[in-house]
Amino acid sequence: MIENAKHLYGMYDWHPAFYCMVLRVIQKVSDTTYAVIAVQYFFWAYVMNELLFYLRKRGMRENVLIGLACFSGFNAANLLHMNTIWKDIPYTLSLFWVFVILAKLSLDFEEYRKKWYVYLEFIVAMTGVCLYRKNGTVTFVLIMIAAVLVLRKNFKVLIAAAAAVTAVLVIKGPVYDYFRVVDSGQNGIYIGLGQDILGAYYAGGEVSEDTLAMITEMTGGNNDGYSYTPTWSYAAYKIDVTPMEFIRRYLDTFLKNPVLMARAVIDREDALWDIFIGEDSWLYCCNYIGTEDEDTRYSWNEYYPERHYVSLYTDMAAATDYTVSTQWIDAIEWRCGLFILLGLTVLLFAGFKRGQGKYLVMLAPMAGQIMSLLLSTGWSDFRYFWPMNLLNMAWIMIMLTATGADKGVGEEQST
Repeated sequence: MIENAKHLYGMYDWHPAFYCMVLRVIQKVSDTTYAVIAVQYFFWAYVMNELLFYLRKRGMRENVLIGLACFSGFNAANLLHMNTIWKDIPYTLSLFWVFVILAKLSLDFEEYRKKWYVYLEFIVAMTGVCLYRKNGTVTFVLIMIAAVLVLRKNFKVLIAAAAAVTAVLVIKGPVYDYFRVVDSGQNGIYIGLGQDILGAYYAGGEVSEDTLAMITEMTGGNNDGYSYTPTWSYAAYKIDVTPMEFIRRYLDTFLKNPVLMARAVIDREDALWDIFIGEDSWLYCCNYIGTEDEDTRYSWNEYYPERHYVSLYTDMAAATDYTVSTQWIDAIEWRCGLFILLGLTVLLFAGFKRGQGKYLVMLAPMAGQIMSLLLSTGWSDFRYFWPMNLLNMAWIMIMLTATGADKGVGEEQST
């Protein structure tokens, strides 16, 4: 991504070109790693404060808000991601931002419908959701559908949605053409769903002859020696099959092996739903504190100096490692199952006890993220699942104020 940002023209669009362009802008201001981190700090502070001020406006008490801020700020998963240069960070914060905006427009429509900056924020945030990560396109589409259907009476929302779509098309069209961005095509698009086919096959399931030929291509012709792991794919990035052919073979395999395929999907998304890590599951990028120093594949140290370790590093590394090695803290900070369980509990209360269907538009970012993970995730890195914790945390806190479930936390307000 740094190499792309340095040169731009003719970049290969595997790591999204849009993110590399954003990096280039930051480099023009200050070509240091600190500048990128500072931008991420600002983005985090802006969105988090939007949430906190909105919760206060809805009646949440100051001590609860301070507790929420401390929990979020000292959460090792949050602070380490904020200090890591990855496209996943601006993507996650853009998705988090969209959630807060949708909450304002759905719960407090009369107050926010005339505030022009809310719609500008929606355009910027949605553009980021679509372009910072490849699988963000799925999330983008689901959010757009929900926003247009539920908030269609607000003409400004429709205009903002159209503007966001236009921005994406202009960037992926004329802007990418100008920089001669090379489309990655079908490279890697079958990695996630391909895991499910491999799961059924290696569990002894039935597959057709053309599916078996595809499996042989996915394993590099080494079906017997391939090491299948539900949460980590070693399959080939490129296989000679069209998307329609792949979908046909996927559905055929599912119909022949519904239980095995369902188990493969559930296992592949272990980090999403399991409160504690499943047996033989892998989840990488928990407490990730590595660098690109001395990596001979790239020219990192030609651009930036090696990390210089200070005494504080040892203490911080021990503290963050403790959050992963301690099971109950790990379940809170480095997994999604607990937050999703709490979020579903709140959803059941809101849907069945209060009958507030309008809250469901707020769930579109989470539904979109889950769908994108189901379609694309072949490698279980926590950075892919991290957005779910932020979104569920915000969902739970906002719904406490929206439903009046706890008068000590928030007050019911009419709009």
